[in-house]
Amino acid sequence: MASAIATGAGAATPTPTPTVYRLTPMASVSHPNNEDRPRAGLSFGRMNRKQRKVLADRRRTHAVEVRQPRNVLDRASYPKVKQGHIVAATYQRNFAVDGLVAVHVPGREDCVTLKVENAGTRSRAYRRTRLDGTEIDDVEASLAGMEDVAGPVLAAVAAGGTITEQPKGKLAQFVAVQMLRGPMFFETARAIAINQVQQAVTVQSAPASALADAGGDIDAVRGRAVDRFWTLRFHDMIRGSQKLSSILGCMRWRLLRFSAPVVAFSDQPVVLWPLATQAIDTRPTKPMLGPVNALEIRVPLSPHLILLMTWDDLSDIPAPLPMPTPTLLAADTNSLVIAQADKQWMHEPGSEPPVATRLLHPISSALDPAYDHRAVLRSLRRRTAQQYTDRVLGKSFVKRVQVITDVQTATRRTRRASSRR
Repeated sequence: MASAIATGAGAATPTPTPTVYRLTPMASVSHPNNEDRPRAGLSFGRMNRKQRKVLADRRRTHAVEVRQPRNVLDRASYPKVKQGHIVAATYQRNFAVDGLVAVHVPGREDCVTLKVENAGTRSRAYRRTRLDGTEIDDVEASLAGMEDVAGPVLAAVAAGGTITEQPKGKLAQFVAVQMLRGPMFFETARAIAINQVQQAVTVQSAPASALADAGGDIDAVRGRAVDRFWTLRFHDMIRGSQKLSSILGCMRWRLLRFSAPVVAFSDQPVVLWPLATQAIDTRPTKPMLGPVNALEIRVPLSPHLILLMTWDDLSDIPAPLPMPTPTLLAADTNSLVIAQADKQWMHEPGSEPPVATRLLHPISSALDPAYDHRAVLRSLRRRTAQQYTDRVLGKSFVKRVQVITDVQTATRRTRRASSRR
């Protein structure tokens, strides 16, 4: 629990009270027989005797003591997924009419109507290749497990439900996964992998057998190393989303409800507003990934709802807040959501949603003029999230999600010091 903080006699200070509970988490990527459990870093060359002994001891320990994250998938096979959703189908259903959404694609001025099953997909988006060369869709199964948990909550909120403690924990995990399952995360991860391989793999460091297999082509050796390193990105996506869930759970949540269906979404729908940015003219074409350095986060949840997350030290508002100017704030959000789309942006079939072309400002500042980057820097919610990040930084997996819904006011009374020595 976060401790109360005050700065003077009788000073009243908001104190976030986080709730830490076991959430039914997304299942992790399978590790059948441990043969493709992710390994830290890159390794080239043969192991020496001491390294082989350490590895053998570890395998003997794992044979009798199971050390794996909660809800690890352990199946003999997984369904093949030819078209993987980079924006969850269960999320898109909130915007669908009779299972259809309106989709804007590059090269066309008008929109097309697609089934949810065919919108926001990529060919074999999360398929990975195991060490024995076989392909597996266990990442898709992991994502499906998370969507099964979040789907009913998304539907309930779209139907007018409130976001209390348990729903917030589930939606926090869903939003975290959505932030990391998109193309931006994998582009960044691949660029990091290529950079690390370029530095680590040289003619001198590469094994002679690897060079021989590649016909002496060091670029081919590097390419294969990137491919091996690449499969770890799926593990990073799942591990990162589990930790990111608690950071989002520490933020203040408000649902903004619009009377008309004016909200759009895209294949990268989560918008982070940079901390020190007061206005945006040129729309960013790539989403941000770090919520701790965001002033606010906007998530379209339905044609009538936008979820707003901020760091101000006030309690969440579980029930949706009616917006007096329905098109203004929605048009601003649509403009950012569409700009950072990878290939497609979508909306409820029917009329086109409004898209702002004007200079944009944070929604949070419009709702509360006192909220700005200075409020974020002194936020106890944010400090709690940073402390959580420090605690779990070295952990591969976490089993709990931390959520703050209520912020109480704590008062410290000072006493005059005794004159006795």
